[in-house]
Amino acid sequence: MNLIDFFTNIGIKLLAQQTRIDLLYSSKHPKQSSARTLRRILKENANTVFGKEHHFSKLLWARNADQLFRIYEHAVDPQDYEDL
Repeated sequence: MNLIDFFTNIGIKLLAQQTRIDLLYSSKHPKQSSARTLRRILKENANTVFGKEHHFSKLLWARNADQLFRIYEHAVDPQDYEDL
């Protein structure tokens, strides 16, 4: 095994370990993980037409996961393909 392969294997193992840690955290704290994912989606889409119409940037002001989910439910009605 050459040096490049050695360091590549170490990098892959470290990445896999971090992914495992993230998955374990998410499985133990699903609400917080869902809120983190929703915040990322809202932030990434705040400047789209849909995001502006539904005030995604204001939704990011929520103080905790419960508040975020509550105001998101009021701001964004369920959508299907025909509604978009």
